[in-house]
Amino acid sequence: MTSPTALAANGSVAASLDVVSDTGSCSAVTVIDTGPGNWRTCEYTVVGFSPDGTVAIGAPAFRDGYADGLAAALDATTGNLVNEWTGLSFHSTVAEADLSFGS
Repeated sequence: MTSPTALAANGSVAASLDVVSDTGSCSAVTVIDTGPGNWRTCEYTVVGFSPDGTVAIGAPAFRDGYADGLAAALDATTGNLVNEWTGLSFHSTVAEADLSFGS
């Protein structure tokens, strides 16, 4: 059973939890134009996208319900890590602008 977690504002990419356990979760990301099963991560929970759908916003795979200790930017097409930030707590992480990582 999957549980939707994020959809880009332009509808180009979506994420869902496809594994949820006491020790973490895995997110599956689908680029709508290319179909299901594009990429999967068990390192992060995908919780959002940039407005243009090029960047996936990652939180920890294990979330305790308070605040996340890290935030990550992932290439929404490949799942490759672009950047990761760690800190005391991130209560809500959103993309402020569209970002491009080249072609």
